[in-house]
Amino acid sequence: LQISIFIFIAAFIFSLAKCLTAENCQPAALVPAMSFTIYFPLIAILLYSQTKNWWKPYLLICIFGLFLILAADSRTEVVMFLISLLILAAFYYRKLMLLLLSPFALLGVILLFSYVIQTGDAQYEGNLVQFIYNISNQRLFIWEHALTNPPDNWLLGTGINNTFASLPDSKFSDALHSAFVEIWYETGLLGLTLWLTLFGLLIKDVYKVYLAEDSDFSFLYMIFLSCFVAIIVAGLLDKGYMSMHYRWRIYVFGALLFVIGRQILSKKTAETSSSNQV
Repeated sequence: LQISIFIFIAAFIFSLAKCLTAENCQPAALVPAMSFTIYFPLIAILLYSQTKNWWKPYLLICIFGLFLILAADSRTEVVMFLISLLILAAFYYRKLMLLLLSPFALLGVILLFSYVIQTGDAQYEGNLVQFIYNISNQRLFIWEHALTNPPDNWLLGTGINNTFASLPDSKFSDALHSAFVEIWYETGLLGLTLWLTLFGLLIKDVYKVYLAEDSDFSFLYMIFLSCFVAIIVAGLLDKGYMSMHYRWRIYVFGALLFVIGRQILSKKTAETSSSNQV
């Protein structure tokens, strides 16, 4: 694990440095910042194996990681990173209320990119709707365009990869930039319901695990949960359901959550039964 994480981070830094030193660099498109963000919480496992007081050094490393992601010039990855960090903080400090900061993290990233990093997005020219579209990087327009032009068959959708054969042309994008909107459009309400049901089954034990407080297994659970949630955010704000994040990564982390969650709860049930017998 140590070697894999080191190679992965080194490859990301190398690709970012190579891109930033090249002409006409577009790091948001050329640098694998999304994969870096998804796997970043695994660093905490290395720290935890060395010391139980892993949180402070992890936060310091997070500052460096956040700087790298900002340099990669992608707001989606920054939102993923911050919400993933909130998941870890909520479990570590035993305060679920920290998750209420997630909308503020989203808003903060939008304002940061609109007014500081990509200042052209924040020009208000008297049209509030257009201004909101601009600071959302046209995502809201794209999703509205799909929702207001639904597939003919609401139940089954248009079929795989048939979105733009049915959807009127959009001047902003050739992708829907949301796995959830995309799977609804192509597989209908039936496909979306089945998809959400599967995800619900994989993470149905989250709150019970949070209450169980099994130190080692709960630690692993919260790490994999932060990776899983990062992929969910990627799908909500950018990636389609045919991307590698949704072809296999989300199912790997989801399966880990399901298995570890079952182990934690089984152990808790056994301990409760034993104490009751005594």
